[in-house]
Amino acid sequence: MIINQKFIQEFKEEAGRQRDFTNSFWRQLAVIIVSIAIIQVVGPYVIFWGTNIAANQFRWF
Repeated sequence: MIINQKFIQEFKEEAGRQRDFTNSFWRQLAVIIVSIAIIQVVGPYVIFWGTNIAANQFRWF
């Protein structure tokens, strides 16, 4: 069988190692920075959707 005691033990150890990173400050900071970057790039296009400004300004879309 694939799932044996050794696998379960290793899985629990790996989960314990990753727990600190999952809730860490740096991960949250990275998510915030990426979100801000996406909003900066896509935001103006979403706001001016269907207007002449969007047609003239955002030619790459």
